[in-house]
Amino acid sequence: LIINMSILPEVSVIMPAYNAANTIAESIESVLNQNYSNFKLYIVDHGSSDNTSIIIKKFDDNRIIYLFQPNLGFGSPGLPRNLALKHIDSKYIAFLDSDDLWLPNKLKEQIEYFESLDDNVALVYSSFRVFTSKSSDSSSINRRNFKFFNNVFYNLILSNFIGLPTVIIRANALKEVGFFRTDLKGLEDWDLWLRISKIFQISYISKEHALYRISPDSMSGDKIKYLNLEKNYIRDFLKKSENIPSKVFTISFLIREATILKLNIIYSNYFSIDRKS
Repeated sequence: LIINMSILPEVSVIMPAYNAANTIAESIESVLNQNYSNFKLYIVDHGSSDNTSIIIKKFDDNRIIYLFQPNLGFGSPGLPRNLALKHIDSKYIAFLDSDDLWLPNKLKEQIEYFESLDDNVALVYSSFRVFTSKSSDSSSINRRNFKFFNNVFYNLILSNFIGLPTVIIRANALKEVGFFRTDLKGLEDWDLWLRISKIFQISYISKEHALYRISPDSMSGDKIKYLNLEKNYIRDFLKKSENIPSKVFTISFLIREATILKLNIIYSNYFSIDRKS
C-alpha cells in the first residue's frame, strides 16, 4: 500500500482540563510541537476554578478549539471528552490529558501506520514512559498486549494494557460502539477499549509516543480501591456479556485479588517498620 504523505488525514485531539493551570501549557505545547500538522486540538475546560482558561487562550493557534463544560461534581473525564466528540468530523481521534505529554513523532508515526492497516482495525496504541514532576526523568513502560489468550478482547478483561495518551481511534468505529460512559471514573477508557475490541481489531506499534504523569501523592489505598472498582465493573460486565468463557473472568478476578493481597502485605510491612522507627 502506497501512502501519499502530503494528504494524510486530519486528527481530532481531545484534551479535558480541570484546574490544570500547573501542567496544561506543557501538554498543549507537546501537541503543537508534533511533526504532523493536520490536527485540531479540542480543549474542554471542565469547570475549572483556577486560571486554566487564561493559559489556554494565550496560545495563538487556530487549530485550538476551546470548549467549556460545567463541572457537575462527579468529575468523570468522560463528560468533557464526549462534549468534544460531538463537534468533530475527522477520520481519526486521539486523546491527551492536560497533565500528560506527547513525544514529537506521535501523530505522524501512528497515522502513517494506521493508514497502512485494514479498515477493520479501529484502534492503534503504543508504548509510553512515566514520570512524576520532570518529563526529562522518565522510565519506559512497555504495554504490549500480553498473549495469555489468543484474543485481545479476553486479554483486556484481564488487564487494561492500553495507555490512553497513546491511543488513536478510527472515528466511524467510535460512533458505532458509542462514546465514553459518564458514570465511570477511572475506568471509562478501559470500558471503551473493551467495547471496541469486542467487535473490531486493534493494533500495537512498537514505539514510545507519550509521557504519562504519575502523581507522587498516590497512596496504596487508592490502588486497592481502583482494583476493587475493576472487580465490580467486571461483575457488571459479566452480567451483560454472552459467549465469554468463565475462565476469562475467573483469571481476571484472581489477578486482582493477588495484586490486592500483595499491596496489603507491602504496605502493612511498610507501616509496621515506620511505627518501629
